[in-house]
Amino acid sequence: MYGAFEFYEACISEGIKPIVGVEFQLSKKWRSSRDKDNEIYEIVLLAMNYEGYKNLINLVTRSQLEWYYNGRPRIDFELLEEYHSNIIALSGSMYGEIAQHIITGKSDEYICERINYYIQIFGKERYYLEIQEHPDRPMQANINETIIRLSKKNGYEIVATNNSFYLTSDDAWVQDMMSSVASGRALDDPDRPTLMNGDYSVRTD
Repeated sequence: MYGAFEFYEACISEGIKPIVGVEFQLSKKWRSSRDKDNEIYEIVLLAMNYEGYKNLINLVTRSQLEWYYNGRPRIDFELLEEYHSNIIALSGSMYGEIAQHIITGKSDEYICERINYYIQIFGKERYYLEIQEHPDRPMQANINETIIRLSKKNGYEIVATNNSFYLTSDDAWVQDMMSSVASGRALDDPDRPTLMNGDYSVRTD
């Protein structure tokens, strides 16, 4: 969000419609808690207009001031409910709550209960379930199949997204090197996390 204004101006100058948003860490625990938190979900929030933009600013600010936990700012469901207006929500990648429940084998009934919780907050037209094409993630196919099946049955909205960490596929090695430096692991460490087995560029298809 710190570069949102510059991003907005750059897009407008090039005739591109800017979409301002934040990928938040969403915790099931209250932000007043300082206990170890193992239940963290990813959620993507996009501003629909200026009012939505202000709500994103409020969420970012309060996450930094009230719950900067273990090196990362987080929000909780209370804040999500408070600042939901004029925001479109995406369920997140495989680290989102819905995808995590699919991976861990929760029942369709429970998964739909959680989907409906978000729909109650944002409305059916402002909450989208994400499907992605990442063949290097074995669990992604099951996530996609489950989301599509439940959406056909219940009329949920779906959006196709892609995790992007670099501009083109030629930049993959740069991101991998930076990740290696950040983690303090050698490039030839076979146990080092890497994205080199998949395409995480800004894709056109």
